[in-house]
Amino acid sequence: MEKKNIGDFILALRKVHGMTQQQLADKLNVTNKSISRWECGESLPDLALIPVMAEVFGVTCDELLCGERKQKEEDARFDGKKDVQIKRILDNSFHVFENQYLISIGLLVLGVMIALILNFGFLKAGIGFFVGLILISASVLCQFIFTNNLLHSVNQEEYNVDDVRDCKRKAIAKNKQFSLFVMASLSLILPLTLLIAYSNAGIKI
Repeated sequence: MEKKNIGDFILALRKVHGMTQQQLADKLNVTNKSISRWECGESLPDLALIPVMAEVFGVTCDELLCGERKQKEEDARFDGKKDVQIKRILDNSFHVFENQYLISIGLLVLGVMIALILNFGFLKAGIGFFVGLILISASVLCQFIFTNNLLHSVNQEEYNVDDVRDCKRKAIAKNKQFSLFVMASLSLILPLTLLIAYSNAGIKI
């Protein structure tokens, strides 16, 4: 502990709080000469007075004994906790998006299955394709809404740019995968629909 640092710190805190040496002395039950000696670095306060003085000035005992505020360290710890919380929020948002993605895939698969059942089971090529197309379109619409919700939730100023970029990158990868499924589904039901339709019409291919 350096007397000069602690004395300067006490002096600065006293002035910030708009107190005279006598007012501080009255709160600590000491003389104003004691306050003066502390602030000049001639002596140190009793250890028993440190907690009382810390409460008066709104600082910690460690800060008084070190002769400086540790706000930067506290801010760094707070920022670290904040980054972890934001990362958790982004991960949770993407997890919700992944669950919603399964809904879109489910609608897509349902559309293909209904189209196939109507085509082969009931030889209703037109109806099968129409119903299948409606469900596939619904899945595309849902995926668009889910993606838009995700992008809206992660586009916050306080979020880390790299974390947001990573979340968007994963979302784009999911949408590319979904687009392939949509194209595969359409390329499956459209030829089958035409085949069944031509067969019903007695046209040989």
